[in-house]
Amino acid sequence: MAYGTGYVPNPEGYRTVPFGMKSEHSAAAVPDAASLADHLPQQMDQGQTGACVWHAVPASCWTAASKAGRPLPFLPSPDCGYKITRCLDRVQNEDGSFPQLQDEGSQPYRAVQVLTDWGVKPIDAPTPDGRYSDAVPPDPPDSPTGVDAEPDFIAIEQASKKVLVGAYGIYATGAARGAAIRQAIANGFPVCVAVPGGSAQWQGYSGGVIGATGEPNDHYVFIYAYARQPDGTWVYWIKNSWGDWGENGSCRVNDAAIAEFSDLYAMSVHEENAA
Repeated sequence: MAYGTGYVPNPEGYRTVPFGMKSEHSAAAVPDAASLADHLPQQMDQGQTGACVWHAVPASCWTAASKAGRPLPFLPSPDCGYKITRCLDRVQNEDGSFPQLQDEGSQPYRAVQVLTDWGVKPIDAPTPDGRYSDAVPPDPPDSPTGVDAEPDFIAIEQASKKVLVGAYGIYATGAARGAAIRQAIANGFPVCVAVPGGSAQWQGYSGGVIGATGEPNDHYVFIYAYARQPDGTWVYWIKNSWGDWGENGSCRVNDAAIAEFSDLYAMSVHEENAA
């Protein structure tokens, strides 16, 4: 099978606040290994849709809040948020109408904007197998529950809850990029990244360490752990939104893979969201 991707790059030149540690964090030594695995939400599965951004961003926020000891009282609905971000990006027709939504992905900055400024409803329930999913595919496109169905904005607004998200950009290259990622994770901030999910290495992954692919970034995931290897190199653990894919829904990558990634955000959640 082919796994769905769907990441759309942020607008050219768009920048979030550059990533930096609070003094109490930056003063601490970064260990050779750190993991947020104990704070991950239930397994996520985007089905065949382009909602990867809306799985990675809410799941990473959940992880950051749990690690901080202030767990979110709900998980934002991937389906709901995905529809809203695409509605924000639509270009109005000349007659004042709007084109039908198309399952073509969304931009990470829009997900952060929607969570913080607009709010989305909590996810209704996991699928019967226990995974959080947007599993209803766009077939037929006008299905009242399909991913391309027009959202009921009044109902969403009435049920919406805001999550005050901090998205801190990591713009370093070379060895400094890996160092910034490790610093973030060691201090409880998962790092969202765009990866070449459509490549053969990612599509066919069943275990091991993924390196550079030379393919374009078309999928969004987040890094939650790292460890120094005996030879001094680094390996990073990434949480995906493809269900039971890979190593229990995750994969491992090296610094050569990290160098290819884009739209890196260290994610945090603000105090106002405490349960």
